[in-house]
Amino acid sequence: MNCSMETRYNRWLHGFAVFTAFVTLILLVAGGLVTTTDAGDAVPDWWFIPISLAFRDRIFPPMVAGIKIEQGHRLVATFVGMLTIILSGWLWRSDARNWLKKLGLLALFAVIIQGTLGGMRVRLIQDHSLPGFFAIVHACLAQSFFCVVVAISLFTSKWWGKEDSKLPSNSLLPTVSVTVIGAVFFQLILGAVMRHTGTGLALHVGFACVVAALVFTNFGLALRHKDIAGVFRPALFQLGLLVLQIGLGIGTFSILRTGFQRSINAANLHLAVIIGHVAVGALLLAASLVFALKVDAHHDGSHGAVAAT
Repeated sequence: MNCSMETRYNRWLHGFAVFTAFVTLILLVAGGLVTTTDAGDAVPDWWFIPISLAFRDRIFPPMVAGIKIEQGHRLVATFVGMLTIILSGWLWRSDARNWLKKLGLLALFAVIIQGTLGGMRVRLIQDHSLPGFFAIVHACLAQSFFCVVVAISLFTSKWWGKEDSKLPSNSLLPTVSVTVIGAVFFQLILGAVMRHTGTGLALHVGFACVVAALVFTNFGLALRHKDIAGVFRPALFQLGLLVLQIGLGIGTFSILRTGFQRSINAANLHLAVIIGHVAVGALLLAASLVFALKVDAHHDGSHGAVAAT
């Protein structure tokens, strides 16, 4: 099925989708800050305005120390939820592509589940086995939600559907690009497990080599088609993120080896490196998805297959 635009380009809708993706990235950074400073349980309630007896003398908790970090994360999360509701409704009302409307509903469903998971972790904190599980799932779903919003941003752009040049039908790029997405996402799962359980560092570091090999292979294949900007430029951006991520990963490993303790009093440089590693990991996953979608749009014989689903 051809992936040409079925509706007129709406720059306001596209801009709003990009803004939602940007705020979601900020939310991922805020979440990383909560974990790295061990501020996750600073507020005993899970909603926008705490209602527990812990703060019964005031509607809003005092924005100090860990409370400021945790409550700030929840405020950003609430804002992202509101943006997602608007984005989903906007797509449903103004876009003629049914598959894109469904993608908007998927984003809305994901953000609802995400908020519920965060709340369940807080409410079940007394059970020392469950919060870690919810935190891992919460982290992985956050990455998935970010990718969905980034995909919506791509599909609402004026560039989507205008790919004239095509890759050869026997190109390995479609297969490799999808494999990279799976590998990066699995690596992010390993990272979430390591952050929330304190185990699996060796496996996380080892699998990083697999991810790096796949991304370099991806770029090598894309280099053969450097005349197709819609394929080569995303591959180059993906490679740049990988190099940055490797540097941040080495920095994070070095910090952890020195006996880093999670605390709001941790050195700012240490926090920046560790949280940067989480944020760039999310960007690498999103960039891998965008690259795979662009490859699919350019692939001879399967033009727009992803968009048709």
